[in-house]
Amino acid sequence: MKSLVEILKEEPTDKLANGFGEFYEELFRPIRHTALRILEIGIAQGGSLRAWKKYFTKADIYGLDIEADFVEAAREFRIRTFKIDAGNWAQLSGWACDQSFDVIIDDGSHNSNDIDCAFKVLWSRCSSYYIIEDAQAPHARQIIDYFASFAFNTVLNGSVIENLMFRPYMIVLQKKC
Repeated sequence: MKSLVEILKEEPTDKLANGFGEFYEELFRPIRHTALRILEIGIAQGGSLRAWKKYFTKADIYGLDIEADFVEAAREFRIRTFKIDAGNWAQLSGWACDQSFDVIIDDGSHNSNDIDCAFKVLWSRCSSYYIIEDAQAPHARQIIDYFASFAFNTVLNGSVIENLMFRPYMIVLQKKC
């Protein structure tokens, strides 16, 4: 069975170039063959969605994007895609009201306002990992400060956070089981 890094080499995605492949391999190995619901914000050519589908053998994969062409092109068996603006509170919360996910990966616009909106809507819909990719300039400081403050405040109030990791270009929040 192929590793995630091997799978990512086959698909058009920037996850290897950004150094995420090895980290994800280690993080997700224990849940690889578990029935999961995984959401990725930002579809582009659909490479990440297809990689998740190949890696997570029992997962249903969901993708959101504002580009209709990306949404249509990425649909296939076990991959459901939706034309949703993750920075539009009303649109995202309307779609998410009856959704739940084990893993959420925000690889969308990388705009701090969109990241903030998506997190506020989707955090309660996530049971395990919430990940923000490409958390870097020009909004890195604002994004990192927001999540550090969020984690600090939730810890003081009986946190649901098991782990908070700030990695190069990535923020990972893990919920307590």
